[in-house]
Amino acid sequence: MVLTVNWETATDQRNTQLNCAITADAKSGYVYRMDVDFDPRVKPLDLFNETYTDGQGSPINLSQNYPGSKFGSAPKFSWQRPTGRLHEPQFFAACVNELETFRVRARRRMPKKSKADAKSRNDITARVNGMKENIRVIAEDWFGFPADTEAEG
Repeated sequence: MVLTVNWETATDQRNTQLNCAITADAKSGYVYRMDVDFDPRVKPLDLFNETYTDGQGSPINLSQNYPGSKFGSAPKFSWQRPTGRLHEPQFFAACVNELETFRVRARRRMPKKSKADAKSRNDITARVNGMKENIRVIAEDWFGFPADTEAEG
């Protein structure tokens, strides 16, 4: 569902679209959850790649050196990360969802006739799974966000 909101200030008078995802029970009308993207310009996977990878998929920008401390280097605090302004567990989940959506669409559109086609389809799945694992490592192992086990099979 898309809501149009008038964000009116003295310097900026415009309508902004907010994309909403709502989980509800149709019979009772009970709303379980409602998620709204407050900044529709954020493209989760693009922001993740720009912030946390070097363009080749290797992690960067994850830790901070703290001179004078016994730890030396430690994962950055949320206020030090560019993604700290977002709800980061949902941000990382959105990155994974974007990859999974791409994988499903790509496999659906790829030819299915030959062994080479099957290999290409499997290569896409392997590449996406590798990218999802990179996101998981950064989200869970580096920054300590719990895994989203509800979405798993």
